[in-house]
Amino acid sequence: VAEPVAEPVAEPVAEPAIGPAECIAAYQNFSFHPFDFARYPDFFRANSTITIAQTGTYTGPENIEEYVRFASSSSPYWDMVGTGPDVKSIKSIEGNVCKFSSVRSFIYTFNEELVGPDPDTVSVVSLSHFDFDAVENYIETWEVFYEVGFLDYVFNTISTPQVHDYICGIMTEDCDFEFDMIGACQENLEALPILTDGGYADGDSEACRALHGVFAKFRPENHCPHIAFKPTADPFGNIKCYKSKLVDPLEMFDADDIALYEKYCEDHKFDPALGYTLVTEVEEDANGENTVSEDV
Repeated sequence: VAEPVAEPVAEPVAEPAIGPAECIAAYQNFSFHPFDFARYPDFFRANSTITIAQTGTYTGPENIEEYVRFASSSSPYWDMVGTGPDVKSIKSIEGNVCKFSSVRSFIYTFNEELVGPDPDTVSVVSLSHFDFDAVENYIETWEVFYEVGFLDYVFNTISTPQVHDYICGIMTEDCDFEFDMIGACQENLEALPILTDGGYADGDSEACRALHGVFAKFRPENHCPHIAFKPTADPFGNIKCYKSKLVDPLEMFDADDIALYEKYCEDHKFDPALGYTLVTEVEEDANGENTVSEDV
């Protein structure tokens, strides 16, 4: 009996490589906006991360949302009143992953009840990296850069007796810490440096407690340990607001990113060494977006 002749095995057809046009089209269809919180389960997966060198890394849609809400109108410290232009560039493409750099500005007015009368309105420049999977349609990693000058300005602005009372209220009412709400808690906060290690908000500082205090208001079981005055592990074994991880922002961004950031600052009248400007007036553009009309 003749041996059966094996059928030739067809060579697999290689999928066309994703190019810049496909990256741009997929990202536009993705319609990502940092404050569209209802779509975070679509934007991110369980292993997605956001990292800000001076404040830490957060993993998964819920934790990423929690952090980004701090920079939105959900924050008790300010109201986001507008945005500036969003400038993007494709850095590289690796397989299905499109790597974008993005520079954008956001406009905030501080909460008068917490910082005092006639609060500042400030416009800040933010530089970001996005690793976007154009096939699976989600963001793998999101890295964010703010100048230390802006962080120093923000956390000094919200270092007020009213904010100390707010944080101490969370400690006593939401976290059940055992000390007097008035007196000892505020004194402990005032004794802390506002930032540590030359501009970090993840060390034993007032800034770290201003940040995690907001988180603790909504998820006390996870974040109350972070704002304790003594190092305390959370349910996942993490200790925060104790020692900064000292992540260097320039390890996340290269010379091309910094050039994109500096060009944006030049075009929109920001001092790149500060990364923010105070504004006196906010206008609405043709698209209904609020934009800075005059800087101080």
